[in-house]
Amino acid sequence: MNQRAHQIGAQLHDLINQVIFFEKKKVFKHGEVTLYPSEIHLVLAVAEKPRNASQLAEMLQVTLGAISQTISRLVKKGVLIKQKDTSSNNELKLSFTPLGESVLTEISERFTGQGEEITAYLEGCDERQLESISGFLSRVSDFFSKLE
Repeated sequence: MNQRAHQIGAQLHDLINQVIFFEKKKVFKHGEVTLYPSEIHLVLAVAEKPRNASQLAEMLQVTLGAISQTISRLVKKGVLIKQKDTSSNNELKLSFTPLGESVLTEISERFTGQGEEITAYLEGCDERQLESISGFLSRVSDFFSKLE
């Protein structure tokens, strides 16, 4: 194996571990409510207005059981309201409580700030660099998709 390729592979592995551990430590506090990573992700996914729990599971690439458990925790914490959708059989209607709306707003603002930092960095790259980064990210994404 090419030494440079091996070195870059090790860097990528280290970066992935940093992201995983950063994500696991990310706890969001909003007043008396504490949300953990899976709950944060679900709040953001619900904001995209999926039609049902299966669609949520697909969006987040987790099981229906994980979605159900996380929804239950968010309902207990007063963030979500869960109701049967009367227009569709076997589907849930999820909506945010006023607390949930406030939580969503704060989470969205935080993530927008992080996204803007990344965008600012990328705006400093020339087109060749952007093409290289995009191609690399696509290949890494494809690699992980094949592992599933």
